[in-house]
Amino acid sequence: MNHSPVPAHRYIQRETLLGCAINAAIALFFAALLFHNAPVIPLWGSKGIAIDLVPTVFMLTLFGSLAISLLTRQRLRQGRIAPPHDHPSSWIAALASLPLPVRTVIVALLMTVALVPLTCLALMTLAVDALAFWPFVAFKMGYAAIVGALSAPWILKAALAVSDRAPA
Repeated sequence: MNHSPVPAHRYIQRETLLGCAINAAIALFFAALLFHNAPVIPLWGSKGIAIDLVPTVFMLTLFGSLAISLLTRQRLRQGRIAPPHDHPSSWIAALASLPLPVRTVIVALLMTVALVPLTCLALMTLAVDALAFWPFVAFKMGYAAIVGALSAPWILKAALAVSDRAPA
């Protein structure tokens, strides 16, 4: 059995894909829990898609970032991941220099502030003013996967960048 460390780029790819799948499953659970009695979910309003996007993006990014950072730290310590050979970009280095709780909150806020308005604009441009329950569930699952695909690589690169200094 081969126990050589996984190259950093492969680790990032694998964990990002896994995170996308986990995000989609979490989104399915919460869509079913919170909207199971709603035959149609409007875009706007207190129980609308737009409002639901805020905690969806923020919480998935926050907890996903925390989980993958802690797992990456543990796997680096165990020698299961080969530290990256390239130097991180200035953005990744700045992110890596922050304490983990601060890093996860900042990334979650940035993702929320960037994605929610863009998503609402896209839905309005596509003339989506409401979704029936099952199309909403499919949208929410796909959207959650995209949130993971956009945030995980940055967080993983930052966690790997701290491998040669203080805790990730």
